[in-house]
Amino acid sequence: MQYKRSKKLNSIEPGEWLRRLSKIGNEKIRIKIACIVWWDFVSKKKREEWLPIHSLVEKFKPICYLLPAYAVENALIKIGYSGRVAKIRSHYKPSSPVTIKDNENKN
Repeated sequence: MQYKRSKKLNSIEPGEWLRRLSKIGNEKIRIKIACIVWWDFVSKKKREEWLPIHSLVEKFKPICYLLPAYAVENALIKIGYSGRVAKIRSHYKPSSPVTIKDNENKN
């Protein structure tokens, strides 16, 4: 499903992203959200100021795929994503050996 990236979120500076990410208490969710932010807004930017977010991304482990979609969705909304986009981004199904059954995310 395609969605339009927010111009408002696209203009957020690295320090502000870090501040928003730091408000997410659960470390695994914070790392997964950092990965989503990196993919959506940062990945093509090479400046050193983005390195702190990249350091969070480097902590990603496959177990982060198993986080409940509702928790990821709520965290995305907390950092500024719209509800619609947060719902889309929180239901990412990996194409790796780690699989998620649909009923596992409904807890």
